[in-house]
Amino acid sequence: MFLSLNNLFLMLSTAMTPHERFRAMQRIDANGLGLGFLTGRWLELAGWLIIALLIVVLIIRYKRRTRDSRLRSDSSFYKSANRLQLSREEQDIVAAIATLSGIKQRESIFTLRPAFDVGLRRLMRDVFAAGQDSADRKKFHEAVLSIKTKLGFVSSQLQNRFTIRGGKERTTRQISVGTEVWLSPSDNDAGERFIAEVIRNDDLEFSLRPEVPITCQLGDVWTVRYNNGAMIWEFEAITTACSQDDFSLSHSERIWYVNRRRFTRVPTEKPAKIALFPVFSHMSESKEMELSFVPAVITEIAGPCLRVRTGLPVQIHQRVLLVFDLEKGRLLQDVGEVRDIRKGDTEEVIIIELIGLHAKAIGELVRVANQIAHNEAGEVAESTPQEKMEVAT
Repeated sequence: MFLSLNNLFLMLSTAMTPHERFRAMQRIDANGLGLGFLTGRWLELAGWLIIALLIVVLIIRYKRRTRDSRLRSDSSFYKSANRLQLSREEQDIVAAIATLSGIKQRESIFTLRPAFDVGLRRLMRDVFAAGQDSADRKKFHEAVLSIKTKLGFVSSQLQNRFTIRGGKERTTRQISVGTEVWLSPSDNDAGERFIAEVIRNDDLEFSLRPEVPITCQLGDVWTVRYNNGAMIWEFEAITTACSQDDFSLSHSERIWYVNRRRFTRVPTEKPAKIALFPVFSHMSESKEMELSFVPAVITEIAGPCLRVRTGLPVQIHQRVLLVFDLEKGRLLQDVGEVRDIRKGDTEEVIIIELIGLHAKAIGELVRVANQIAHNEAGEVAESTPQEKMEVAT
């Protein structure tokens, strides 16, 4: 009897729709079976309570994981700092740089050079904008230089700018006194640019004297360009001190190449003398310490690059010493590097780049070349029509 009633109940429940089953459960509860908590407002409140408990559990677990991750990051940070022998003050500076750089893992600041530079620039801007005397500024510069050296971002040799001439690493400590630079505010979209001269350059900062008075504040960021031979280099620097006559900027090891300067090629016929100028040479007792010059003719000037016709046997990248009259009464002599060799009818034509000229000397070469071009243009303009045709030919 019991089995048949059970089978009957299963058949009836299978034939009922979900809505009819729900109504049946309500009628059973009305008969005192106590299933009302499964329906109505109690079920809704129970669902929201469970959701709230799950959210609380997730928040607690997230905070715990964040705290553990931060503790592991701090532990790794200070282990790396101690391994690099950073002092307590230097550790505080690096920690501030890591925070300002925006990286998530602080220990990554020891290897991520771009992030370090971003954080350092922001820290220096804040520090110098707050105002410091020369002693505090010097102490901060020395700490930053020590940190960069210990992190391997600056070679220890770069602390002495006189020992890095011609090195692969480039820093603003290499800029010689007397160099002209072009300055423009980094946040200036108008393209306003100023000319200034480097009047002092030490291991901590360098000072500039602008041609016209410049209004600046401590912490201002400048984009600086300067010529190095035939190259134009650019970097960003922060104002560390300023007065009415001059101001000082922070050093930078992030110097990037902008472009190669374009010079007008001007044909000429200037007699010159050229000699091999090796860095090292073997000397004997019978060989005197002197250079053997041979005649040459400069046939083209293009800034520091010269086209020279000579019988001197040379090789690519070999250094030579070149002497010629730049103007009447003005002798120019400099070391050059052979860039190219071209065969002529009777003599070789070599392309030489003068590598020892500073920016002002290159400017003089450009001025003389422009003067030669102007004089030739004037001669063509004053010639007869027949002569013009011969010149054009």
